Amino acid sequence: MLSQTHKSKFKSEHKPLVQLPIPPLNQTVQRYLESLRPLLSHSEYQASSKAVTEFIDPNGLGPMLQSRLHRYSHSHSFTITPHHQQTNWLSPLWDAEYLQSRAPLIPNTSFFGSHKNDFSHLGPNFLAAVVAKAVMEFRRIVLESGGESLLGEEGWCGERYKFLFDSCRVPGVGGDEFVRFDGEEWEMEEGYFVVLRKGRFWRIGSEDLDGKVLGVDRLEEMLRVIYEWEQDEEEEEGVGIGVLTSEDRDFWARVHIIRLRTITFPFSNKN
Repeated sequence: MLSQTHKSKFKSEHKPLVQLPIPPLNQTVQRYLESLRPLLSHSEYQASSKAVTEFIDPNGLGPMLQSRLHRYSHSHSFTITPHHQQTNWLSPLWDAEYLQSRAPLIPNTSFFGSHKNDFSHLGPNFLAAVVAKAVMEFRRIVLESGGESLLGEEGWCGERYKFLFDSCRVPGVGGDEFVRFDGEEWEMEEGYFVVLRKGRFWRIGSEDLDGKVLGVDRLEEMLRVIYEWEQDEEEEEGVGIGVLTSEDRDFWARVHIIRLRTITFPFSNKN
């Protein structure tokens, strides 16, 4: 989803937060053992407990690795605001693990939502319209507040919320890349979302001229046009390129490079 109408405040609205703590080693291994208990037999659990005891011994690997983690945490910082710096030692590790995974996104990592099926009698277009409106309203809150209004009085870092919208995970060989799309760069006049139907991509504008998210009725009307669309006999079928997101990431990355060399995108060559 892209937009020119909203300015993100992710880099300017965060309150000062405490440094992300590193749990004590004994606490970490205790929680590890608790997670193993329902999964292992008695003998297997005893073997794991013995291995943990050896691990946390003063002469074992545990204390040395814990010390390394503390040193690492003090050397990896990122700026929350121009006047306040936070240390989040977990972010680069998490990003590396997430982006370097070569498993297909579907069904392994793509996030999704669920809801009660209270309106199934009203049809798929109505349900899709309700979800689209709710998501776009949530996007407005996220982009305008930088996630601050979602955090309550206690507060935590909402910087990662920015990757929920107006962003894409671009495939790469060996590792992917997060890319965010600013409205000015993409020359978009309104927010929109994308619908996939019969191998084709459809763009639906989600805002009116005043920048307000359209109502469910209007969204349902546009979705129905797509749902009931029938391909003409002379019209080429959709290429179904979306299926490649279910492939191994390195395979998809190589195909992505080839596609960028052979087609022209209306806005940018990174999409």
